[in-house]
Amino acid sequence: MARTDKGVLSLLPRRNGLGYEIGYNGGGPHALAAYLTQVATTDGQHTTAGAQYEDAHPAIVAWTQSKAADRGTNELSLSDLKAMMQS
Repeated sequence: MARTDKGVLSLLPRRNGLGYEIGYNGGGPHALAAYLTQVATTDGQHTTAGAQYEDAHPAIVAWTQSKAADRGTNELSLSDLKAMMQS
């Protein structure tokens, strides 16, 4: 789960659930990045699984495809996601 600055919880999928995946250059990281982009742009208010791949922010895609994401120990706050989108 991810908690927004306003305390709203957004349910994140399990690592191997619903086509979401991390740490490689396939569709799974893009799907997760699209969802995380949606979380960041709506402050976690209006999110649904299955966001369009093309809606994924490139910086968030890069993170979901990285070794850092694959380690499974990193947690991103809403502020972290927004900062990625501004870089």
